Formats: sequence, structure tokens, C-alpha cells
Amino acid sequence: MITIDNQKQCTKCKEWKQATNEFFGKKNKSSLGLVSQCRNCVCEKTREWCKANPERHKENKRKWKKTEQAREKGRKWYEENRKRIIEKNRKWVKANPELAKEKNRKWREGNLDRAKELTRKWRKENPKKLLAYNQNRRALKANAAGHATVEQIKSRFQYHENRCYYCGDSESGLHVEHRIPLSRGGSNWPSNLVPACQSCNFSKHTKTEKEFINQ
Repeated sequence: MITIDNQKQCTKCKEWKQATNEFFGKKNKSSLGLVSQCRNCVCEKTREWCKANPERHKENKRKWKKTEQAREKGRKWYEENRKRIIEKNRKWVKANPELAKEKNRKWREGNLDRAKELTRKWRKENPKKLLAYNQNRRALKANAAGHATVEQIKSRFQYHENRCYYCGDSESGLHVEHRIPLSRGGSNWPSNLVPACQSCNFSKHTKTEKEFINQ
């Protein structure tokens, strides 16, 4: 039944609500294209059924997740809430580092091919982050002090006009070079990092800046 101001009465709670999909689910065969009960009543009825039939609910949910409709709905919801989800996950990982590490390890063990593919994709799409990660990892293995972010490394390159610190070459690919090598007690703080061409970086090897310049 529709009133003059386009409202529909729920057959269960008897409340009058706007006859729209916001308050009533769709039903193509009905005269109004809406179900007889409002969404609140339908949800309450569903919760009661799930509580009374936990195993059937679990099985139905498992089957639903495998459908293309469910996957599409999940993708759409993720895209609409992507920033909020990422921030929530970041906070959780920060608050639970050991649990997050263990959870990630178990996932990788159970999804090796997928994990390798995601790693390759991330490395390809984030070369500068990978560079910073490798530098910090090297420092950690050498028990060296200091930590440099992607932005700090970029700033060091820009400061030296994206040229090799030693020969001034700007044509070759530049490496991140430690003026005082990690093996000689150097740190991984930004002040110890400079851009260097491959030739100078390999020639310098474990020499200090002064030793390389004066050789």
C-alpha cells in the first residue's frame, strides 16, 4: 500500500517508511518492486536464523564468497574504502608487530606463487623504495647506525644535482654510495650517503672517501 506521500508500511513492524531501496529490498515480481518487510526487520530475521543455524550459515557464507557477484562486491567495497582500510591495517601492524610478522609468514607459506608475484610487482613499481630498503638492510646486517628514508635519499641526490659525487657523471645510472663504507664503521645516516656512478662505486669499493680521492 502507498500513501499520498509515497510511503510503504512494513508488514512486520508496521512502521511507515519511504518506499525506496534505502528502506526496502528489491522484489521484481511485486507491484512496487519492493519486499513487504523493511530492511531492519529483514536483517533482524536473518540474524535470528543465523544464530539458530550456525553450521548452515557458515556453509552458505562459504559458497557465497566463491561467487563472482561476491568477488565483485568485495572489490567495489575495497576500492571505496581503500584509504581507510590501509590506515587501519597500518595501525594494527604497528601495534602488533610480532603477530603481524607471524601472520604474514603463514600467508606466504600457503601462497608461495602469489607472494612471489606480488613481490615482483612491488619491486617493479617501487624502485626507489626498494633502493632505500636494500640500503637499510645492508646497514642492519653490518650492525651500522642510521636509517635513511626514500625522501632523504632523493634529497641527497637532488642536493648533488643527480651527478656522481666523485666524477660528476650524470649519464650513467647512479648508485647510493657510502662515503665511509659500512665495513669501515660508516653509518647509514643521510649525511654519509652520496650518489655515485657504477664505475666510481665499484672502484671505490671499501675505501673511504679520502682514500679513493687521493689514490
